[in-house]
Amino acid sequence: MTRQERIEQYLRGRMTEAERAEFQTDLLFDPELKRELAATRDIQRAVRATEPPPRHPGMLWAGLLVVALLGGLAWWFFPVSNAEADLTEILEPTVPPQQPAQPPILDSVEVSTEPSTPSDSLLESDIRQPIPPDEPSEPNEPTTTVPIAYLPNPELERAAVNLRGLDYELTIRGPAEELPTGIALTFSGVVETEDEPPELLIHVLSNRQEDYRNRSYLRSAEVDFAEGDEEFDFSETLSLNLAPGRFYWLVEDVNEEAVIRVGWFEVR
Repeated sequence: MTRQERIEQYLRGRMTEAERAEFQTDLLFDPELKRELAATRDIQRAVRATEPPPRHPGMLWAGLLVVALLGGLAWWFFPVSNAEADLTEILEPTVPPQQPAQPPILDSVEVSTEPSTPSDSLLESDIRQPIPPDEPSEPNEPTTTVPIAYLPNPELERAAVNLRGLDYELTIRGPAEELPTGIALTFSGVVETEDEPPELLIHVLSNRQEDYRNRSYLRSAEVDFAEGDEEFDFSETLSLNLAPGRFYWLVEDVNEEAVIRVGWFEVR
């Protein structure tokens, strides 16, 4: 399904709950999709404003009433005769049902007096073949169950890692993918832009989908940039005492109202 088809299905209310939630998540990550949605909504409103008003339903019922009255007058003044049906019965002769054909009667039947012998195929089928023993089945490999705390968040796993259409370039280094408990999280990087650096926020959240949809972050911090000329460095450290599990970090552009970076790490 193309982007335009998804937008039209969303505006017409023809998406399922899962498709609608996924589309709204994409709107958060893709400002271009948000602008296309607003443009399509404006076009549909303009088209509806130029459409002629619907006809009054009373005109339709009046037309049906006139047709019914004319049909009743025609039936009253011009009754249909049954002559045609009677003529059809006279011209079409009645065909008697056909009797089923009788099988021919044989005068005599030849009976063979020779003893019957079983055929070769019958003798071969009567021979019992030995049944091979069952082969021992291989033991099933043990299945590994992933704890709920370490399950990936599908919405964040497929999120874009580089938002298009930005007027700056962001390079960021997040924490390692595996960390012990009670360690500080360090985020550092640089923003390259000819203008002032953007207003960025760093969020840390769990792997639960409801926390991401409700924006229930474990910790949020505003990025402070150092003085620079077209290159602005930053370094932020967040101290959290996290239980074992899978966690995500997001970088949000406040002005664009969109997430521009997504990363994850696990606490063992």
